[in-house]
Amino acid sequence: MISETYLRARIAEVQQEFAAARRWRRRLTRLLARKRRPEPLSRTKR
Repeated sequence: MISETYLRARIAEVQQEFAAARRWRRRLTRLLARKRRPEPLSRTKR
C-alpha cells in the first residue's frame, strides 16, 4: 500500500510541473507572437 506522504509528495511534484508548463507555454506564445510581426533589427543586433 502506498503511503499518504508519498502520494502528497507526488501530487506536489505534478502540480509544480503543471505550473512550469503553463509558464513555458505563456513564454512560447509570447515569442511566437513577437515572431509573427517583423520587428526592426535593433533586437537582433544584440
